[in-house]
Amino acid sequence: MKRRQVLGMATVAGLAPFGVSAQDDGDLPDRATRRVRIAAARRWEEEVQGQGNTAVLTEIASPEYVSSDPNNTSGLDALIERFDAIVRQNELQYDSLDVNADAFAVSTDSVAVRSTWTVEREGRKAVVVGMSWYVFGDDNLIRAAWGTIEEGSLTTQLYG
Repeated sequence: MKRRQVLGMATVAGLAPFGVSAQDDGDLPDRATRRVRIAAARRWEEEVQGQGNTAVLTEIASPEYVSSDPNNTSGLDALIERFDAIVRQNELQYDSLDVNADAFAVSTDSVAVRSTWTVEREGRKAVVVGMSWYVFGDDNLIRAAWGTIEEGSLTTQLYG
């Protein structure tokens, strides 16, 4: 039996509509490349999303970064500008935000991430799951292809 690089068949099957699937090791990048890509995806989730440290983007994203939203300007400077605005919005909206990247699935050029978001506002705490999908060119992130959190649950937990 060939070894598989998966989170668990149910998790990976849930990611299949987004282009992530269980694959033989022969289809995957080498172990060192997988580690670099997982580390970059973790840094995006935990340091950029969770801590608001947009300077990290200059270390993990390609200068030719392409937004998954065709209405957004591409490029690293535009990405940093967008995330600076998101960070400011989060600071106004929440008392604290912590993101922990829990699990990863690696495909040929992508990393899918499951993360836990813990948000506090005015003494109320919400814990929700996030899913993101990052696309790489060499070892640089070229596109955050898709991402979401359980916004309905977040709203219900924080605002009742």
